Amino acid sequence: KDSYHRIPLMITVRGSGGVEVAELDKIEKLVSAGMKHLIFFLHGDGSEAECAKVVENLSLYLERLQDANLGANLFMAVFCTNFNFINNEELMDFLCQRGTAPDQIVVGCIVVSLLCDGVVDHKEAENYHDVISQFGKVKAAIRKRSEHVKIGLADVYHRKTLQHV
Repeated sequence: KDSYHRIPLMITVRGSGGVEVAELDKIEKLVSAGMKHLIFFLHGDGSEAECAKVVENLSLYLERLQDANLGANLFMAVFCTNFNFINNEELMDFLCQRGTAPDQIVVGCIVVSLLCDGVVDHKEAENYHDVISQFGKVKAAIRKRSEHVKIGLADVYHRKTLQHV
């Protein structure tokens, strides 16, 4: 009966352009029909301008769901496809400090990709020290804002490194 909780609705949020009303309508309809697990994929280079646009676009989705009183029992995760997103104060504050108002949709988990230039260069490499170092940065960026948001890492493929993390 509750299997719909385990099937995520994956939504792409870009740091360019806007969000079409038809897209908002579609998401509202799916959530009202029972989808309770949302994953927002944040795409962009992590620049200041793109992060501001991501916050703006993500806000449109969340405000639409809140206005329709669909925030109850939702589990929301955010997948940062670029490691640089964690360096943006505005975006991290927006993600980690949600839930201060009673009807606000809370981010349950932030997943950060480590596979990008200058972070962890090759997914198959034995990059133990790079991964541990970058995990420390992700943890610090999230924990300085919230003790409750779960932390996820993507693109860690070396078994011993993954086990250690």
